[in-house]
Amino acid sequence: MSDNKTPFLLQLPWRDPLSAFAPLADEPWALAFISGGVQSAARWSILCAEPDDVILANGPDALAQLGRQPVASHRDSDLPFTGGLAGLLSYELGAWIENMDEAKSGNWPGLAFGQYPCAALFDHAKQQAFVVAPDPILARRFVAKLGQGQGR
Repeated sequence: MSDNKTPFLLQLPWRDPLSAFAPLADEPWALAFISGGVQSAARWSILCAEPDDVILANGPDALAQLGRQPVASHRDSDLPFTGGLAGLLSYELGAWIENMDEAKSGNWPGLAFGQYPCAALFDHAKQQAFVVAPDPILARRFVAKLGQGQGR
């Protein structure tokens, strides 16, 4: 469960986000939001693994499940993500909401989100990498799982 406590931030040596994600890739619920740009809208890559909780939902009311989740607020942070909900909304969810026939097909859930306490963040513009976590112990544990491949 998230709270509004300021997250712990651990700076890492720069590495390629895909190399960092490689050891996590086969873990259930591991996520990689990979970017490669330096513009403000594309400068961050984010890696998450080992969620505390998972939300799977289908149907037109699936989004309501997300609204019931506690959300931490760290507005004073310049980081794009400091832990919390991350996942996907499927094409099928849009079809459910629009009451289309396509909603009955497909193998994806309408939405799939995890509640992630830790994340690795990669700033492509500044060539900086961080792990954000609720405390130093979880941060170091997450760092130990990341691949050490060097940047491009």
